[in-house]
Amino acid sequence: MKEQQYFLEAQIIKGSKEVSADLLVPFFRQKPNRKIPLLGEPYLVAYYVGKKSYDQKVSSWQATLDSLQQIYTPQATNRDSIDAEDEKPVVKESEAEKKLKKQRLKQEEAITALKEKIEKGNWLMRSVGDAPVFFDSSLMVKTASQMQLFLKQKGFFHARVTPSFTIKNKHVTVNYQIDENKARLINRFIIESIDTTVLQVIKKDSLNAALKTGIRFDEDALGKERDRISKLLQNKGYMMFGKQFVYFDVDTVNVDKDSLDVRLSILTEENSLSHKQFTVGGVTMVTDIGEESDDLVRTKQSYKNIDYLAFKHKYSKKLLNSRIRIRPEELYNRSKIEETQRALASLDVFKFVNVKPDTVNNQLVTTIFASPAPINDISIETGFNMVQTFPGPFVGFNLKNRNTFGSCETFEIRGRYSFEAQAGVIGTGKGYAGQEIGLNATLNFPKLLFFGERFNNKIGAYMPRTKLNLGYTDITRPEYSRANLRTTLTYDWTNKKNSTFSFNLIDMTIVNTSKVTDTFVQYLFNISSGGNTLLKSFDRLFISSISFNYTYFNNKDFYLRVLGELGGTTLNLLSNKVFNADGSIFGLTTFRYAKANVELRRYVNLKPDKSSMLALRANLGLITPYGTIGGKPNTILPYEKYFFTGGTNSIRAWRPRRLGPGSFAFIDADGNLSDQIEQPGEMLLEMNVEWRQKLFGFVHSAFFIDAGNIWMINRDSRPGSQFLLQNFWKEIAVGTGFGLRFDFSLVIMRFDFGVKVWNPALPESQRFVLPDWNLGSTTLNVGIGYPF
Repeated sequence: MKEQQYFLEAQIIKGSKEVSADLLVPFFRQKPNRKIPLLGEPYLVAYYVGKKSYDQKVSSWQATLDSLQQIYTPQATNRDSIDAEDEKPVVKESEAEKKLKKQRLKQEEAITALKEKIEKGNWLMRSVGDAPVFFDSSLMVKTASQMQLFLKQKGFFHARVTPSFTIKNKHVTVNYQIDENKARLINRFIIESIDTTVLQVIKKDSLNAALKTGIRFDEDALGKERDRISKLLQNKGYMMFGKQFVYFDVDTVNVDKDSLDVRLSILTEENSLSHKQFTVGGVTMVTDIGEESDDLVRTKQSYKNIDYLAFKHKYSKKLLNSRIRIRPEELYNRSKIEETQRALASLDVFKFVNVKPDTVNNQLVTTIFASPAPINDISIETGFNMVQTFPGPFVGFNLKNRNTFGSCETFEIRGRYSFEAQAGVIGTGKGYAGQEIGLNATLNFPKLLFFGERFNNKIGAYMPRTKLNLGYTDITRPEYSRANLRTTLTYDWTNKKNSTFSFNLIDMTIVNTSKVTDTFVQYLFNISSGGNTLLKSFDRLFISSISFNYTYFNNKDFYLRVLGELGGTTLNLLSNKVFNADGSIFGLTTFRYAKANVELRRYVNLKPDKSSMLALRANLGLITPYGTIGGKPNTILPYEKYFFTGGTNSIRAWRPRRLGPGSFAFIDADGNLSDQIEQPGEMLLEMNVEWRQKLFGFVHSAFFIDAGNIWMINRDSRPGSQFLLQNFWKEIAVGTGFGLRFDFSLVIMRFDFGVKVWNPALPESQRFVLPDWNLGSTTLNVGIGYPF
């Protein structure tokens, strides 16, 4: 390192008040070498380790490169001249020519690789390490200048950015002092146009304007206002209107120093006094683009003023009509064109849909082009499930039939067999092999059944769908074998943007437990003697419910899922006389329960290039039995409906489904604290914070803190399992750990190492267990994809 060179240690922005410092960070012309907490600058270290080897080998690489280029260039020149002179077509290459071509290709690859190593360094320098970043004062000045220009664009015309730096141990810290001073406010916002009709349309929507009198001037608001006006007018029939017709003039001269005037002018075409408003003259849909037919001309059929063209009409015009939002004699509307394209594409019967408005003889004609997807699809998938620490293979198939009844329905049959390794309900701490076989048949209707054509026409843009499903699942585990037969009727729809809704009107399941081991039965009897009703969950069961699920996902940075479920609703239709004395019906144990679950996720990018991210998650749940069955109070829940915590997507320092409930401690036959048994609960609380950081290439790291537990709301035989307001905060388990993720684009392999910090199963004075950590107490979680 030269004596006058100093490492760039950090860059700090001070004094920014109204404009967030995060908005100024992208203007840094230099970035310090990456650091990792507690580890310092491992990337810089890796670079110098690689450079040491590079310095020893670079001269030999250069000599090898020179030698290869001397050999390769004459050969290439000679070969090229022969090819140029030979005008006869080459019918077939000789073996010698093939060998020569292969040799030349290898030489080219070797030359390219050597050039890259010589120019950019070896693999450790290029892919893992960071080249040292030395402080450059000229770049510091440019950064300050660009920051000051940005502040002016944000309305701070008198802002000053003063850069300075300090040196310590040959490391430079740069400070950018921001003095925003007083911002200019909009004194007058004037809208003008010679097209008075357009002017009135804009003024009527002034409440949504991005620019208003009295607010701070911001150039970004000019762009937003230009976009808003363009979209507004295109939705009011002005198809040819574009952003180029919106012109802004900012006056800072004829006002005082702390204000300005903004004049918005709506321009018109040259030699025109107004913009033309278009009315839809006709709508035509061609439903078989790309298909071949012996017929020379497509035939036309009409339904509700929309023409359909096809060689053979296969799709219900009534159904297609419900998804087409464009109507003849209505003003052109860009939003309705976009809605039409999304709604038709969501039917899953077309490969692509393109909506094209055009003017013919000064009339607006809209044509919808749709290319049919294959009637039948067959796919087979294989792979590995990752449950706890053992991979298990699976194989599945999917048969799909489109346009089953001619109204854009789809019928699917899915089959799946998986061989999984996971921990048992009663285990030995080791993994075991279990298997699951599933077969599902689903019939999808692209409308809400039983709601009529008029209603479906109104909500067609929300992509409504009705799903009828019948499925069978057979699960084999060491403790038991269990088979489920389930049928559902589900309504799905969206809000056209970022929300989905799902309403399960009918959800009925029959569960049969065909095998239970003696050890497991004994455990169930032991806990039932203290009031636990888990034993009844392994009878032959009838589970019925209705549920509603809402999901919101915004720009990949916020996620919300809300579930509400009422079990046993169909039992209200039955008389108490049909129930047996124990509350069962037809030999099947029945349930009434209420369940709610809310999950929130927030993703915060810590760097503009998204190489560092903070992921936060909260998961809350509650379930309780209610009412009476057969005239008796209902106290039991279906086993599958309980909450469990711990595991690869939960509290990762605990094994799957083994944490809690509350401060309950399961003691084995030897008198030791054990996590060998699954622990269900009626109340769930999970909180996760994870810092994700790209290390190099496809390798990413994560540092996480997980906290949570489950509790019982109703009477239970497990000591400490009850939720008590004065105690629950002391029973929140805490774990932390480190993870490695390998992003192979198509799949992300995840390895998380969890360590217990606070263990509520221990006596209060012994719950802080981090000082007792050893390698053997670390929990390894292997998964596919991110935990949340």
